[in-house]
Amino acid sequence: MEKVAVLQNEQEAAIIEQILSEEKIPHLVKSYFDGAYGNLFQLGERWGELQCQPEDKQRVLSLLEEVRKAKLVQE
Repeated sequence: MEKVAVLQNEQEAAIIEQILSEEKIPHLVKSYFDGAYGNLFQLGERWGELQCQPEDKQRVLSLLEEVRKAKLVQE
């Protein structure tokens, strides 16, 4: 798997994870949270990252763009 996007927050991560699971697209949502440093690495618009197989990259990015355009995530 490869990193395809940086996720803005936990809500965005949950929404895209649900969509990708429903679409049966293999993926990994990885939080930048580190127990030793708290949320130091999650500041700003960097909650975590989204990974998928290279062959699914364009579809995943398209779905993520739809989520962001639909404003399903509260900023």
